[in-house]
Amino acid sequence: MLRLFSIAAVAVMLLSCGNTKPEGCGAKDAECSEKNESCITNFNDLKANEGKKIVLIGKKAGFEMEHMLAFFMEPMKYIAVDLPDGSQILAYSKDKIECAKKIKLIGTVSSVTGAGKGGGDHTEFYLVIDKWECIE
Repeated sequence: MLRLFSIAAVAVMLLSCGNTKPEGCGAKDAECSEKNESCITNFNDLKANEGKKIVLIGKKAGFEMEHMLAFFMEPMKYIAVDLPDGSQILAYSKDKIECAKKIKLIGTVSSVTGAGKGGGDHTEFYLVIDKWECIE
């Protein structure tokens, strides 16, 4: 029961964060210069890019919120990433990511769905990383 409450609380928080203007990641920004990939800076853009390769600019989270975890057949490590709009997602990688602050991630957006506390399903997006680099 406590788990379902936590998932619902995180869902409400994430869904209420998408109305601020993204900062520091425009199409002309040098940090987002990967060809053929969209640059994502806010939670609302993740759903539209599910299954696509993207560039995500964020910061290593100082505080990790509760997230649904994805299952992989091979061992994966994850990092919680804060986006400029105030939301947070998990990014999975085969290698440990040791960036202290700002990070550029290139990978594919996926989702995991489970039961929500208030009934119905809850979907959470995550990133499967192909490449990454520390910016700061």
